[in-house]
Amino acid sequence: MKTLNESINLLTADDMQMIHNYSAELLESPGIYIDHDGFLDALEAKGADIDRSKRIARIPPDITNQAARSVSDKPGLIRSEPNNVQQCMAAKIKETLEKPYQFAFGGSALEMITDDGHAIRPANYKDLEEVTRFGNGHPRIGSIGGPPVQCIYDKEGNELPPAIRPIAGMKYAAKHCTKLGWNEISVREDVDFAVRLGELLVGEEYQKDPFFLCVKCSISPMKIAKESADILYELCQRSLPLGLAPMTLAGGTSPVTPGSAILIANTEILGMIVALWAVGSESRQEHVVLGAIMDMQTTIASFSSPNAVLQDIGVGQMINRFYGVPLQVSSDYIDAKFPGYQSGSERAFKIAAASSSGIVMPSIGQLKAGLVCSCEQACLDIEAFDWWWHFMQGIEVSSESLCLDMIRQQGIGGHFLDTEHTALNFRKEFFLPRLADRHAEKNNDMIKTAQEQVRQILAETPLYSREETLCREIDKLYDYEVKKRLL
Repeated sequence: MKTLNESINLLTADDMQMIHNYSAELLESPGIYIDHDGFLDALEAKGADIDRSKRIARIPPDITNQAARSVSDKPGLIRSEPNNVQQCMAAKIKETLEKPYQFAFGGSALEMITDDGHAIRPANYKDLEEVTRFGNGHPRIGSIGGPPVQCIYDKEGNELPPAIRPIAGMKYAAKHCTKLGWNEISVREDVDFAVRLGELLVGEEYQKDPFFLCVKCSISPMKIAKESADILYELCQRSLPLGLAPMTLAGGTSPVTPGSAILIANTEILGMIVALWAVGSESRQEHVVLGAIMDMQTTIASFSSPNAVLQDIGVGQMINRFYGVPLQVSSDYIDAKFPGYQSGSERAFKIAAASSSGIVMPSIGQLKAGLVCSCEQACLDIEAFDWWWHFMQGIEVSSESLCLDMIRQQGIGGHFLDTEHTALNFRKEFFLPRLADRHAEKNNDMIKTAQEQVRQILAETPLYSREETLCREIDKLYDYEVKKRLL
């Protein structure tokens, strides 16, 4: 069977080697800003030149190359021949195609769409409850993170202090979410709370498959601020999964060319790879890229432009194939603010491009670059992923699939509608959309169908709560943390 398991290559082996060499040069001069003594001490011990007053590490290329060779979890170009890397990526895509996607829902959004669908409003506690119930009830959603709507208000409608919102979100998820995923983490203390809460829920198993954790953003060009550095250092000290998420803005924080944006993002991730190697971190790394371009008419970041997608896939190819370190290309950061033609075309384009590269992140339900959460958009996203998954199965050429005997039997001018083969195989061979109506005579578009699907899921999914004794323990842990932080 021939599947489309040859992923697209935007960068040649020579291209990747040049980007790596230039990244190594940048890490030496001007260096990388990392505002954390632990990382700076470890890099200095490995031979980096450290400017304490400016929090800058200047890393010699031989140290960078040594670190890059030591961390990959699969053969990367820096360790093996290009054809081995291509075989590895082909196997990865084939494995993905052979199992149905489970999706990550959420993104700690601040806003929701109004009931009439014409405006955006701040998210409230009721929204948090509703989107969590939707995620619990949708069979294709495998994890709910963020939580999907940021916990800005408590149940009584009182606004929570910003420092409390991440742990309030974790508390709510711990009590009411059946599919625990990542969470917004703002300060180092959030990591400790996440671990204690996770261990309260699942005991020692938490360390094997932790939740409530997330990647942290760098600041382009080549800066890892104190908050992110503190969290990453705390995660690596606990051997917990971690990652960096560059958000290079071409025309703003990088030159306008895709290659230069790739170079800057690659340098930021490579710098963190070296820093983690220097401190002896055993954490599993999985990075994410969230590139954009600056719209020169408005100065607003655009995450859906072709250039932004090219940047992301280029970074993904570098980190995955050159270094052999996992990185996912986010398909959920798009520019559209509402479900509709724009959101559908932007999301479908990003899914297609990232899937073709073999590094797609199956995350759903976000609009307005992650600021808006939409259950309807999540339904539309799943259909778009399924469409592309079906296409990526490719074409089987075999004696069975060519159906020679059947064609002979039906003969010239015959048809195949009433054959047993059609009845047994059309559901597997044809893509059958759940939301798109191919036969509607009236304007009943996919958004209305998605809205009906959301209403049905919510009607069938009551609020879930863990047992009362455990909920009291969760509240106790949260109340103690709140008092400690607000004193």
